[in-house]
Amino acid sequence: MQNLFGGMLGFGGQLASLSDKRAKKDIKKVGGLYEYRYKSEGRNAPKRIGVMAQEVEKVRPDAVAEGADGLRRVDYGLLFNAGRGK
Repeated sequence: MQNLFGGMLGFGGQLASLSDKRAKKDIKKVGGLYEYRYKSEGRNAPKRIGVMAQEVEKVRPDAVAEGADGLRRVDYGLLFNAGRGK
């Protein structure tokens, strides 16, 4: 799952990922998601698939947090559980 949704990190007990557009390169829209590599990765690194935090923040600000490094992370648990009954 880590390759599917970027670099996963523990965040508030949920599944979160560095999703800030500023940290990504080689960005290509694929359906409602994006294919990309992180800027810190080499040109031959496998591409990842995920969302852009700046876009998510417009519709689900509760699913986005800013890290100490100033980059945004998306809580995929909150994002994908939206609208599900509890």
